[in-house]
Amino acid sequence: MALTSSYLLACLHLPAANLYAVSTSTPENAVLLLNDETRRIQKSLQHPNVITRLRLARNFLGGQERLLTSCKDGSVRVWDIQSGDCIRTFSTSPRRAILSFDISQDKSTIAAGTELAQQEAHIIFFSTDPESTDAHPGWVHTSTHSDDVTCLNFLGSSSQILSASTDGCLCISDASVKDEEEAVLSTSNWGCSIAQAGVIDDELIWAGSDMETFSVWSIELDKIADINIKSDPENPSIPSSAKSDYLVTVSSQPRGLIVGSYEGQISLLSLPKNSSSPLKLLHAPTSPLTGPPHATETVVRCALLVPEKDRVVTGAEDGMICVWPWPQELQKLKTKSAKRSKPSEPVEEVAEDRMDVDEEQEKPVKVKKRKKSKAE
Repeated sequence: MALTSSYLLACLHLPAANLYAVSTSTPENAVLLLNDETRRIQKSLQHPNVITRLRLARNFLGGQERLLTSCKDGSVRVWDIQSGDCIRTFSTSPRRAILSFDISQDKSTIAAGTELAQQEAHIIFFSTDPESTDAHPGWVHTSTHSDDVTCLNFLGSSSQILSASTDGCLCISDASVKDEEEAVLSTSNWGCSIAQAGVIDDELIWAGSDMETFSVWSIELDKIADINIKSDPENPSIPSSAKSDYLVTVSSQPRGLIVGSYEGQISLLSLPKNSSSPLKLLHAPTSPLTGPPHATETVVRCALLVPEKDRVVTGAEDGMICVWPWPQELQKLKTKSAKRSKPSEPVEEVAEDRMDVDEEQEKPVKVKKRKKSKAE
């Protein structure tokens, strides 16, 4: 049975509370807290606009687990999971729709990426100092990207942050540096609109485009692989036994792509080692553990791996949550790391318009890492 008539956009596991947090689309605009066994709704956290991201922060603002959400009303909210209350709000000023955000590992900084407005797309940084009552931006980077900032991910325990955008660029910046010209450490132009991106074990960066293409990059933003992930007899990258119409997300254990089909099914494919090697079909569950599968002709919007329960949880446009078997053998599977490809040309400094997508450009644009001065 469907939870809602709205789309299910994202899913997050809250293990200490034995809950799943699931965000819904317009017109509901809520985060539903579900019991992780019965999948019955325990609470509904209402938002005034579209919810764009969910994050879990442990041991933050006096709680074992805090749920963080971003919204197109220009705010990042912190929620008490037990009471369902919003205990703190970080707001852009002036208001800009937030599309992505992340919180640093030490919980000191929240970075939020905005929609393009007035010819600027911002990365906005908030200090989470609990002693401060000011929840407005601490500093802002205004020109790292020239279009919507769709993804933000802090890299491990460092202050470095990965950003991606519909301008086609992946960028590594130092979030602790307020001077934007000094903050940008490296950037590469993929040449296509980036819908989602992330980091695998602080070793590799992945990105998925709006055109069902997928790429893998080294942590220094050297491109390793660039493939089409849509099933097609003429596409040698995808095994004929797999049903792959679009990317859902990426798994880190084992390393692989979780792809979806328009029949409401999911599959796990191996991570590409280069642009020419075919992917392997690692797992393709045919039926959920309980209940019916997703409706046919629906799109699976999110997939959440829960290794301690040997399952993967999916949410789709049919408003249903499905729980699929995820064999323990998959978690023990040792997938080889993609080797870093050596750039054929030396890294060059580029002009200020380095973030613009050049459709004829075949090689990624690179920016040298900033060298630390003796004073640092």
